Amino acid sequence: MYLLLIDKLRDLINEKINSNEILAKVIIDKESPYLKSVVLNKGTKDKVNIGMAILDGVYLVGQIIEVNYTNSRALLLSDLNSKIPVLLEPI
Repeated sequence: MYLLLIDKLRDLINEKINSNEILAKVIIDKESPYLKSVVLNKGTKDKVNIGMAILDGVYLVGQIIEVNYTNSRALLLSDLNSKIPVLLEPI
């Protein structure tokens, strides 16, 4: 009932939600081969792909390294195995 009302209000003012963000919960994983990784409760059914960035607000904190249908694993930047490419350019 509540969501239906919100959708009607959005239609009334022509508001469109265009976001490619996927919100996920972190699941603790102690049997990881990585020192600092987390399992997320979103997977391919939620359009999560390997290589996607993990953000905390506006900060980059990791990258998706494994994905299955219902969940995925993110390697945090603080892990020794993290190799996220960076390009530095002059200002």
